[in-house]
Amino acid sequence: MKKFMIILISFLGFSHHTGLWAKNAPTQPPMVQENSSQKKAALPKKALPYPADTEYTTMTYGNHSAPLTLRAFTAYSCAHCSTFHQEQIPQLMTDYINNGKLRLIIEPYAMDGQSLRAILVVLSLPPEKQTAAAHTLFKNQKEWLFEMDLVTFHQNIADQLGISLGQVEKAVLDDRHGKAVIERRLYWENQYGIDGAPIFMVEFTDQKQTAPQKIDGFQPYDALKKTIDACLGGKATSH
Repeated sequence: MKKFMIILISFLGFSHHTGLWAKNAPTQPPMVQENSSQKKAALPKKALPYPADTEYTTMTYGNHSAPLTLRAFTAYSCAHCSTFHQEQIPQLMTDYINNGKLRLIIEPYAMDGQSLRAILVVLSLPPEKQTAAAHTLFKNQKEWLFEMDLVTFHQNIADQLGISLGQVEKAVLDDRHGKAVIERRLYWENQYGIDGAPIFMVEFTDQKQTAPQKIDGFQPYDALKKTIDACLGGKATSH
């Protein structure tokens, strides 16, 4: 618990990346380092012990029985993650998900204070509204992200999602959600070397036979498609 509280305080307020508690902080935050491909952890050849579907995976697309699952770790403060959500998810839907070849799980990644706060706000919404809210925050990233004054930052998120400032402030102080999000991040980091965003893992239905395949960093769609096709044994439909 002590370790969690130190991490959560760092993310929510005293991180050198964000400084969101400081009312007189600079108006333009430094861009967060997205993903470094230099650190690569060996992937264990065993089934993922974490459940594929929980309330903390905001978006899941496709059939549970699909031969492949693409797990995407994305952060609300990451520009490349925004591109993935806006441009590549629709392509994946057409090429793989709608025809049952791929399941897509979005893992909201707490990369910094901004992204953690956004995750907590989205999680506070009714489940049927979370996907639309996530898409809104990614689509309008420039409209809410670059504001260091805490109250204004929260108000920007509230305006984007059509909720009150009070709802946002209550959401970011939700200890249960905050603890779960940070513990989930620590799990993926410790077990699979997920240390930034975007990062992808291709998981096979029969994971006892094949280890997950990790893809570091943003990929042009053709490169992502090539990896998926190879994992499908070259049987994916060309598009």
